[in-house]
Amino acid sequence: MNDIKTPEELLDYMSNNINYGYLGKNGRVYHYDDLDFNLDWYEQYILETSDDILNNLYGNCWDQVEFERDWFLKNGYEIKTIYEIRK
Repeated sequence: MNDIKTPEELLDYMSNNINYGYLGKNGRVYHYDDLDFNLDWYEQYILETSDDILNNLYGNCWDQVEFERDWFLKNGYEIKTIYEIRK
């Protein structure tokens, strides 16, 4: 991740290397099209660290946002988090 110098390079890296899924507490990687992806979610999902994502190359939307946030903070960017609530 130290070789990534710009936000564009970060997005390119993520698009080319990070798959949508998650690493379960049981050590199993759940790919989004895995039948157990949603079935095991509540028992197995934990938010991954950037190191986890770099090691297993999987992360769901929350994991990938934290991966990006980590990169931006380490590279001197100011970040803002916005939550949207729909009613």
